Amino acid sequence: MSAAMERKKETHKCYSVAFKLKVVEFAEAQGKHKASKMFHVDRNRVREWCKNKDSLIAWKKTRKRAPGAGRPVRFADIEQNLIRWFFERREQGVRVTGKALKNEALRLHKENGSQSFKASCGWFRSFKKRHNISFRRTTHIAQKSVEITDGLVDKFLRFVIRMRQLREYDVSELGNMDETPVYLEMPG
Repeated sequence: MSAAMERKKETHKCYSVAFKLKVVEFAEAQGKHKASKMFHVDRNRVREWCKNKDSLIAWKKTRKRAPGAGRPVRFADIEQNLIRWFFERREQGVRVTGKALKNEALRLHKENGSQSFKASCGWFRSFKKRHNISFRRTTHIAQKSVEITDGLVDKFLRFVIRMRQLREYDVSELGNMDETPVYLEMPG
């Protein structure tokens, strides 16, 4: 085996602004070398974070990560056209499905000559997250209005009184069998 294969594979790590400030605080008190060893961070990172301490403090108030962190969008202009198309369709009252959005994205990319684009599930999930859009919608109202329920309660009570008079039911014999029995006169 070669030495390169034996070496442990290095991965990129994402550090929060709060963590970076904690490292900077420790580095100012104990030194950058000790902070590097203590938090298992490269010394150059510690040096860089100490240099950008003021920016980190400003970012901590507004966000978890530094601005510009993360992978940039490859086709920003096409994505803007796609999001414009999405909102135009919504304003017209046309239902936009995930499949329709993916097909439109593929069409826009094909028009601009980018053949490498694939409207994958991961791209779709990230697109929705970037633009804060959702495909959920209200299908029905779970609770009925007070006017409807008051009428139903009155109707039910009249029915119970009439049944009690006709068949001589005792109130303790009545119960709600929807889920858990709840008697009109609950024992103490």
